[in-house]
Amino acid sequence: MSGYATGAAFTVPVTPDNDLARLTYTGAWTTVNVSTAMGSTLTQSGTTGDTVSFTFTGRSVSWVASKGKDRGIAEVYLDGNAVPVVTVDHYTSKTDPRRAVWTASNLAEGTHAVTIRITGNRNGAATGRRINIDAFFVIN
Repeated sequence: MSGYATGAAFTVPVTPDNDLARLTYTGAWTTVNVSTAMGSTLTQSGTTGDTVSFTFTGRSVSWVASKGKDRGIAEVYLDGNAVPVVTVDHYTSKTDPRRAVWTASNLAEGTHAVTIRITGNRNGAATGRRINIDAFFVIN
């Protein structure tokens, strides 16, 4: 007998990059049409210090973005902490769309806040510093 069980189907809530009612962008972010993006758009910036914030209720969250050769490094902050929980390098030698580039799981039940900040840094092999937002997934 398998350790897996079947159950009722469920839907994972998706917050796309252009959901301005749920996402707060500060700085020089722009939205671009990209056919490989979740909702056919990405919101992107390469400006040091630009941030995007997302508040959600759930126990797990994933940031979905496109990685590539011209991408930079971002810091992720959780629940108002002054120290980032992780630094994420978006460089890869070829474009890699729709990637969960960061996930936090097993969070306490309740409301949480994620802030992503562009550092202005990049991998030595990268040709740029751009960071993008494709979507956020939340599991309650």
